[in-house]
Order: sequence, then C-alpha cells, then structure tokens
Amino acid sequence: MLRKGSAVFGFKELPGALAPQISILFNRAVGRIKEQARLGWLLLLAGLAVSLVLSTLVVKTFTPVAKEPAYHSVQVGIPKGSSTREIIIILQSRGIPVNKLVFRFASKASLSDGRLQAGQYLFSPHQSTAQIIEQLRRGGVTAVYVTIPEGFTARQIAARLADNGLANAKTFLSLVEKPAAVYGDQTPAPLEKEASLEGFLFPDTYQFTQELGEAGIIKTMVNRFLQVALPYYEGSSMRKRFSLHQMVTLASIVEREAQVASDRPIIAGIFVNRLNKGMKLQSCATVNYVLGRNSRKLYEKDLQVESPYNTYKYYGLPPGPIGNPGLSSLIAAARPGKVDYLYFVAKPDGSHAFSRTFAEQLRNQQKYLR
Repeated sequence: MLRKGSAVFGFKELPGALAPQISILFNRAVGRIKEQARLGWLLLLAGLAVSLVLSTLVVKTFTPVAKEPAYHSVQVGIPKGSSTREIIIILQSRGIPVNKLVFRFASKASLSDGRLQAGQYLFSPHQSTAQIIEQLRRGGVTAVYVTIPEGFTARQIAARLADNGLANAKTFLSLVEKPAAVYGDQTPAPLEKEASLEGFLFPDTYQFTQELGEAGIIKTMVNRFLQVALPYYEGSSMRKRFSLHQMVTLASIVEREAQVASDRPIIAGIFVNRLNKGMKLQSCATVNYVLGRNSRKLYEKDLQVESPYNTYKYYGLPPGPIGNPGLSSLIAAARPGKVDYLYFVAKPDGSHAFSRTFAEQLRNQQKYLR
C-alpha cells in the first residue's frame, strides 16, 4: 500500500528537499540522451555519405572511362619516374578522360600507387580505370615506331619523342647541342668539328626503346644520316664549294622552301647562283626559323628581325641548319640544278615560278602573291 509522499509517479510525491535535485538529474539525463541521439544521427548520415562516396568511386573504378566516339585507341608513352599525378596529366593530355579522384582512389586501393611503370601503352576506349591501372602496373610495350618528318627541327623531334615517352625533351636538346656529351672521344670523323647535331638527325621511321635513352636515339639517327646521306656528299663535286655542314645547311633551307620534289634541285641551284654572285639568299624559310613559325607571308618588320639566321640581312649561308632535311633535299644540295635562275616565288599549289631577272620576279609576285 502506497504511503503519502512516496516517489512513484512523479517528483511532486518526493520529499520537498530531494525533488529539485532529482529533477535536474533527470533533465540532464534526458539532454544527454537527446544529444547522443543527434550525434548518432549525424554519424549515421556521415557514414551513409562516406558509403555513398566510396560506392560511387568503386562503381566508377570499374566503369569505362569513355565511350566511343569519345576517343579511339591511342598510344601513350609514360616516361621513367612519372608520379601518379603526372601519369594522370599525361593520360588526360592524350585524350583519355580519366577522373583524377577515381584514379587516385583506385591506385591506392589496389596498392598500385608508386608501382605504375614507364613504357609504351595502347589504351582502348572501353577500358575502366581499374584496367588502365592494372596495365600500368604490369608494364607496357617497350618498343615503339616513331616517324620523324622531313624538315623537323631538333626541338620538334624532342617534343615527339617526349610525347611517346622515349626521351626527356630538355635532355635530348642539350645533347644535340653537345656532340661530345653523346660520343665522348668517339665522335664520327665527319662530325667531329660540329658544334651541334641539328641537321644530322635523319628523318625516318624508327623503332626506339626507352632503354635506348636520349644519347642512344641521337646516335641511331646520326648513324642513319651517315649511312644514307653522307655518300651523296662524298661523291659530289660540291665538296670543293661546301663543307658537309654547309651542304646540310643548304639542304635544310631547300627542305623548308620546296614542297614539290622536282623543285628542290632548281631551288638549290638558285641559292648556289646567288652565293656565287655575292647576293643575299633572302630565304623566307630562315626568317620563319628565327620567328619560330611557318608563315607563307612575311612582312617588312619580319624581314628586319635581328639574327645571323636572317638571310635577308646577312650574306652567305646561316650559321647552321634550320632543320633536319630529308634525303631528296640533301641530294639536291649535293647535286644542285645547273640553272640560270636567280629568283623564285611560291604558287598557290605549292610549286614555284622561277625567274632570271628581278623585273620578272616582280611580275610573278603580282601574279601569285595576291
């Protein structure tokens, strides 16, 4: 039987002195329960958010990074020492739209971060991030075919090699400028006095490996020049007029000026005629080389650019080649056409009109340079 003042259903039935204290404790307990409940909900929501993010990353890891025609199969070169971040940048620059966050997550989750290998790779449009990472972890093809077009400068060659993951562009260019750093005391006799190998990097299609390195690639290209082009110089009557370096310099100008093969010996003959007469070469190709572009139309201010390569300002051949000429231009320089022309102007179709006098040249310019 309940007595009066017992604490069963409420604080009002407790003795007056205990009621306020019990009420405070009760309210605090209720507050803690509510706070823990709110924290629990926050933790639950955070857990759900993390789970959602992780599940999204997992799904994207195993989803193709692109669908056709987003991009087609593409060859990608990964240089030695590339970090995961650098690999992501290379892939994206080559048109492979990998997601940075997904790629980093997948590389870490698969314990591949820091273990992705340099090499040559061919990626398909339907590959997932996981498949790309697995391919990079296993390693790619070590050999690749690279085509170096006729007339490419050493800088352009360096960029193409770097794009294919075969060389460091800066290292390649520094070695081109220092043959002794490539050959040591074994520089080929025809090149031993050259200050640069620009012009002697023979344009061709090569199969290079990463193991070859920058010096090995340079030696391969120079050896190809010595094998294919040198015999034409050695058998040329122009040896009495030009050194090998001068012949290659002339050939490099012919390469840039002529688009039609049959024009090359004629243009070479015109330059020889102008040199023999003490005239400036006035080659637009040399000015474009200085300006770093390839424009068919030059303005008066362009012709005034200060450089020993500007043949509108200085007599004779420029100090060195303005590119790496192909075999037909090298042959044209070794066997220039016996012509009496002194001028030429490009036609819209890429061929040239030739003239003997300046008056005739002016008429051709009015006709073809509209």
